[in-house]
Amino acid sequence: MGPVIREKLERCSSLPSLPAVAVQILDLCQRDDMKQIATAIGRDPALAAKLIKTANSPMFSFRREVSTINHAVCLLGKNAVRTLVLSFSLVNNKKKSDCVHLQNFWRRSLLAALAARQLAESIGEPGEQAFLAALLQDIGVLALSRSIGGQYTQLLQQANNDHDRLAELERVAYGGDHAEIGEWLLSRWRAPVLLAKVVGLSHSPQKSTEQVDEQTHKLTEVVYLAGRIADIWCSDSNTSAARLDAALRERWPGNQVKIDEINARLVEEAPELAALFEISLDGDEMGELLDAAQEALVALSVRASQEVQDIHDALQRLETRTAALLVEAQRDPLTGIANRGYMDMLLNEAFQEGTRTDAIIGVIFADIDHFKGVNDKYGHAAGDAILESVARRITESVRTESLVGRYGGEEFVILVRARTPSDIEFVAESIRRAIAEKLHRNRYSGPIKITVSLGSALLDRSRHTTPADWLCEADAAMYAAKRAGRNRHVTSHGLRSQRGLAPSYDSRAPLAPNRCA
Repeated sequence: MGPVIREKLERCSSLPSLPAVAVQILDLCQRDDMKQIATAIGRDPALAAKLIKTANSPMFSFRREVSTINHAVCLLGKNAVRTLVLSFSLVNNKKKSDCVHLQNFWRRSLLAALAARQLAESIGEPGEQAFLAALLQDIGVLALSRSIGGQYTQLLQQANNDHDRLAELERVAYGGDHAEIGEWLLSRWRAPVLLAKVVGLSHSPQKSTEQVDEQTHKLTEVVYLAGRIADIWCSDSNTSAARLDAALRERWPGNQVKIDEINARLVEEAPELAALFEISLDGDEMGELLDAAQEALVALSVRASQEVQDIHDALQRLETRTAALLVEAQRDPLTGIANRGYMDMLLNEAFQEGTRTDAIIGVIFADIDHFKGVNDKYGHAAGDAILESVARRITESVRTESLVGRYGGEEFVILVRARTPSDIEFVAESIRRAIAEKLHRNRYSGPIKITVSLGSALLDRSRHTTPADWLCEADAAMYAAKRAGRNRHVTSHGLRSQRGLAPSYDSRAPLAPNRCA
């Protein structure tokens, strides 16, 4: 906070303070002296009566009615007693001179406290500790109102019950918000360090991730979220519901917070407890506020559902477009079959499969005979049409499990998963006949007779150490078919048998330098 506002606070004689009985009870709680605690509370009839009424309220729901302060202290336990004593002591700080705008402050504090208790218990944290921290998270509002007076009343009017807006105005005017001032005030009261720290961080929980231990961080998150729930009841429901939704998604993404159940318990518990705190909040009013809050939450849920659907639709469109782009990247733009990059990947996958298993896999290399003459005589448009026609006939000649790709200008590679070793020869011959026995027609020339030379190789893990070894063997067999007169198929096995040589890629057969050199 700024030095000017600190000086005003320190000089203010009407700051909220703890009565002597509260200070005494806090001291006794530290010593776990439950008998002396009950005795001290009994000396203050008003405080004792409120404690007994609270023990019998829906907030605790004990099976047996609590009739004495000793019974109440025993059932409630040290933490709950300390929480309630501090809470009722805080209420004693109310003055008739406090501006009417502070009424919303008291309501928010009480509702946030009840919500925090439920939230904390839902994650296995102490409910009483969360109740007190949430009840005190806005005590700085009371301190500012007492120390500044009319100027601060104007800020309250300007904020118009918008808690976030009030904090922004405070930071601009005073160099700090009421959470920071609340921490300062609790330190003056010698309140537990944990309590003061949580109040100071309750409006900026993101700071608690790095600044404090895990216990303080958890309690800060609870108090912050409880404040967001209380805002639904105390300010514009639509804005508050949106902020609550954002807080749930950002701060508590892994926790299932049942806001409907919390709201229902607030309706049940708040009116009776508000009467003990001398806060105006009856059951009818709570019912009206609940209706408004529920409408806002339902509207937000509908909007959120639509947003989720919109995101889902956008993701589907993106996935469809991505799949289309992937296919586009894998296909030869002219013929529509696999391009060289994709075919290399498929050959590598088939090679890995074949070396791990007993699968019979063959590769066929096909090259169009005298294709340069087609381009020279009829033009490149006719040549492109021939490439499309050849690709189509190859694809129609093989089984669906076979894969066809364009590997170079007029070169094609066919990957065949065979049932028997002889199947690859049958597939190669089917391709040769489909291309050679029927003229190829196109709009750029008359019918053209086209033939192809083919070479094939079965994957043999005893000879092939890389996919390139395998492919080069089929390539060498294809060149042998060219030398033998074209329009024919040669197997690498037949080529090796004929020459009595090692694999044909080591023979004198000429190899394309860009593939097998």
